[in-house]
Amino acid sequence: MMIKKLTSLAIIALICVTGINAQSETFKVPLSWHMLDPIKDSVYGVSVNKCYEELLKGKTSQKVIVGVVDSGADTLQEDLKAVLWHNPKEIPHDQKDNDKDGYIDDYYGWNFLGGKSDTSNVTEDTRESTRFYFQYKHQFENITDSTQVPQKDRNNFRTWLQAKNIELTTTEAAKEASAIERISSLLPQISDFSKVLLKDTFSLEDVKAYEPIDRKTSAEKQIYTILLEKVAPGTTNITLPGKLSSLMDSLKTANQLPETAPQPIVSKL
Repeated sequence: MMIKKLTSLAIIALICVTGINAQSETFKVPLSWHMLDPIKDSVYGVSVNKCYEELLKGKTSQKVIVGVVDSGADTLQEDLKAVLWHNPKEIPHDQKDNDKDGYIDDYYGWNFLGGKSDTSNVTEDTRESTRFYFQYKHQFENITDSTQVPQKDRNNFRTWLQAKNIELTTTEAAKEASAIERISSLLPQISDFSKVLLKDTFSLEDVKAYEPIDRKTSAEKQIYTILLEKVAPGTTNITLPGKLSSLMDSLKTANQLPETAPQPIVSKL
């Protein structure tokens, strides 16, 4: 939760510090934002309208069967609702398991990652990289060079190294170091915060006591508060960069690969 909070605050602060003007403050994102195009509309949608206008215009439609490998499908979307597959043995929205398959109201059909004997959802799934890492750990963990691996196993060895790297960069320590690094990268852009505080050197207490006058100074206060709270008491804006560097080094040193293999829930299906 703390990592997500740090990342979210970093994004918010970056937007504020890099200059949101008065016009952008009043800009309202349309309800169809997800249909829009990043370049044309300056909104990070999936360019559906552009697809209709440039790729599909004038073309004859063909029947396509699509399997949705995710949750959150919009069953009321105008182009989907008429063509969604329906489970003929299930009555929608009656809160009953009509076809006795263990799932209530699976009218559109669902694939769950639970085992056959346990039809509940998997609360915390694992990444493929984690499964691959542990699958070949015993075979490759002591190998230092691909020349030590038989030719037939080298593709798996290269993939295992990639999986190992992913596991190293997605631990809690790695994510915290990454979040702090992103936030601290904003420091050069807010170096004039000392002028706002009327102090060349300031501490966490000085920052907390300051009352922002606008969005920019509010974001600057947030950044300094986050970073000064992560380091030793008594740190100032002058000593902060060095303390952050030491902190990130210690987090990277503490970064460890997982020791326990994930439960093979998927393989039980």
